[in-house]
Amino acid sequence: ELHDVTHEVDGFYAEADIVVLASLNEVTPMVLAEAMARGKPVVTTGIAGIPEMVDDGVEGFICGEEDSSTCVEQWAGRMSELANNASLRTRMGKAGVQRYTKQFCLQHMVDQYRRLAVKLARPVVLVDMSGVLVDWDRGFLETWAG
Repeated sequence: ELHDVTHEVDGFYAEADIVVLASLNEVTPMVLAEAMARGKPVVTTGIAGIPEMVDDGVEGFICGEEDSSTCVEQWAGRMSELANNASLRTRMGKAGVQRYTKQFCLQHMVDQYRRLAVKLARPVVLVDMSGVLVDWDRGFLETWAG
């Protein structure tokens, strides 16, 4: 069944037992983070940044991306395994929620960017003409504002 593109995705996730992403052209697909946030195990390829998002056998399964009968059997086997095992779906779904919370929630991402910016930004130390260290934010204005 095909549906139009929409931002109203919650109903589709609510109806799903698992989320399958067989794309060969992704970097870090948001559909995987969205699925994990909603407790859905995923079956996906291992291209680009996907292995950094999903641990094979933990939040779902990573399958091969080759066009071969072996890969088709792997995909079918993993989807059947999840379809026939509610406790496995539950365990992987819970692991996905934990992964989402630790790696993809907004506050975590903001904290990560902040840490990276602080790590990469060189400290700025100003020395005035007489060799005095000047704190740009406070000391500079106190010293030179008059």
